[in-house]
Amino acid sequence: MSYFKAVMKVFKVFLESLSSLYVNIKYRFFGGGDQKTYLFVPINGAGLGHLTRSLAIAKAVRASDPNAKIVFLTTSIGITLVHREGFLCHHLPPFSLTGEGVSTRKWNNLFFKTLVNVLKLHHPSTVVFDGSSPYLGFRSVMRSYKQLRYIWIKRESYKNNVNRGRLKKLAGLFSLVIHPTEVYSVFCENEFGSSYVNPIVLLEKEQLFTREKARKLLGLPLNETVAYIQLGAGNINGTDELESKVISLLKKKGIYTVLARSPISLKEDCGIEADKLMEGYPNSKYFNGFDFLVIAAGYNSICEAFFYGIPSIVIPNFETGTDDQVMRAKSVEPLGPFWTLENYTDDNFKIILENIYKYNGGGLTIVNGAHQAAKLLID
Repeated sequence: MSYFKAVMKVFKVFLESLSSLYVNIKYRFFGGGDQKTYLFVPINGAGLGHLTRSLAIAKAVRASDPNAKIVFLTTSIGITLVHREGFLCHHLPPFSLTGEGVSTRKWNNLFFKTLVNVLKLHHPSTVVFDGSSPYLGFRSVMRSYKQLRYIWIKRESYKNNVNRGRLKKLAGLFSLVIHPTEVYSVFCENEFGSSYVNPIVLLEKEQLFTREKARKLLGLPLNETVAYIQLGAGNINGTDELESKVISLLKKKGIYTVLARSPISLKEDCGIEADKLMEGYPNSKYFNGFDFLVIAAGYNSICEAFFYGIPSIVIPNFETGTDDQVMRAKSVEPLGPFWTLENYTDDNFKIILENIYKYNGGGLTIVNGAHQAAKLLID
């Protein structure tokens, strides 16, 4: 019986090899895949940043070319959010959720096979990767299917401990690297290359609800000061204690508190002290209904707050893997109604609240980089 199993295993490997050979022949001799088919591969672990950015670009591609076929393969547990936008989505659980019995080697092998199966099914000509760094499984696909056009959506603001030489070497594997800039970079004197695009957000400013409509839809008081609180999904490190301190202080000040719970949060309960819990996506469409935000310094959160001109208290998360939230928060502070709070104390928080009350509008306006990125993909 064991001999029979061994033979079947060899036969299975042989069939997989034939299948991969067929796909390679198709790409090599028959046009390199379907020219209007794009496969987006956002690699997310604890948050929604990469997925949201990919969705923004995919929507801009669809708006520019309604005949484009757009498919997703993601490790984000927010796959329903992709389906909700009208895109087909395949899913592979992130390595962090696969359990102790799965090694990185096994996970990368599974990722490789999954991605190959998606290629066989949809025959894209362009694969758009959005992640901090391409995993071994992804690089194995790049070596096996060299005829495809690989594009890396690579944001900046890596921490100092990240090996930039290695990142540069990895970037050389791609046909094109598109850099969504930070908000503050747009106003620097640096001369960026053609692959740099403006910061990317999912919604245009005119797509947000008005103040009155947002408050009515959420059931918020129309004539009170209302604060929006979102300090991350809580999947990297616990934010419950900090959330409780913020909510408690705001309520003592007579401010109505809304705690936004991430749709991919793995916590069973949170924020019971808040006046209201809010769970949705994207929450930014309701931002006009709030007087100010209390947010972490993630890329998407900062870009959205800036684009929509909402006064924000920014509390950076120090526990991210590669993302330098402290640098992002400090750099954007001079450009708009932003106040950075690195180390929370009640006294520091109260001082910032007084500054928010004095804020009387204004700010800067920039173009959404999603459209610029989509143009680079299509061209």
